Amino acid sequence: MEPRRIISASRRTDLPGWHAEWLAARLRALRTPVHSVFFWTRFPAAFVRPGPLRDALRAVENPFVHLTMTGLGGTPLEPRVPPTDDVFATLPALIDLLHGQPERLLWRCDPLLRERHTPDRLARLFERCAAHGLRSCTISLPATQSLKGDLTPQLAASGIAPWPAGAGTAFVRQVAAIAGGHGIRLAACATPALDPLVREGVIDRAQCISDTLAARLHPRGVPLELPKDSHQRRACACVASEDVGSYTDHPCHSGCGYCYSKAGGPVPGAPTTPGTPWQSYA
Repeated sequence: MEPRRIISASRRTDLPGWHAEWLAARLRALRTPVHSVFFWTRFPAAFVRPGPLRDALRAVENPFVHLTMTGLGGTPLEPRVPPTDDVFATLPALIDLLHGQPERLLWRCDPLLRERHTPDRLARLFERCAAHGLRSCTISLPATQSLKGDLTPQLAASGIAPWPAGAGTAFVRQVAAIAGGHGIRLAACATPALDPLVREGVIDRAQCISDTLAARLHPRGVPLELPKDSHQRRACACVASEDVGSYTDHPCHSGCGYCYSKAGGPVPGAPTTPGTPWQSYA
């Protein structure tokens, strides 16, 4: 019987960036075959440098990588995330590992932050991503509520200004036109405020774990049809997957100011100066 499972690694934390050896071991220990593996990370170099994770990625029959790149790596809002130029330097090697198919690299620029993501900044990102063959970008607006409660104080402490009513939607409409000029289509991830743009056809509704995409790109053409993931937010369109990450056992240390989980604490003994190369302590 052909595999019908999707592994997600992991929407809860950055396993490739901070727990690469554990992740590689977890993938090697899978007792039954899986249809697809969707990775989530801000650290593409974790895959391309020699080591067990690169070997594990090569062994995955149908791999996808959600790459979050906002253009803010190394700034106070993303203090332990690699700078944008470093990320782009690794993309050719990562795409090569992904069967040479850029469609397997799923770029995320989320959340879009008021006053930080200017049209000019985003236009440069769209241009550079398009040059690598990327044709879609998943976006969102900052969440103000999470499982840990009200995020407003955290956002205020990080200097993240809220979008006034309607302003975020208007900005995304403008950004969608810029992205389209570079052949890139925007997709909103679980952001009801952007539903009017979805209904108008200005942007798409994101399905970050997609059985349709997984089936279409499967090297052996193995079909897949899965139900909606009932464990995600109501607005989430993802299909069911097995997430192997844990907020408590696999904490993320990137320190992003807008993080909605409890997993963003500091790395013990790690430098916190913005712009410090993550490779020195990851």
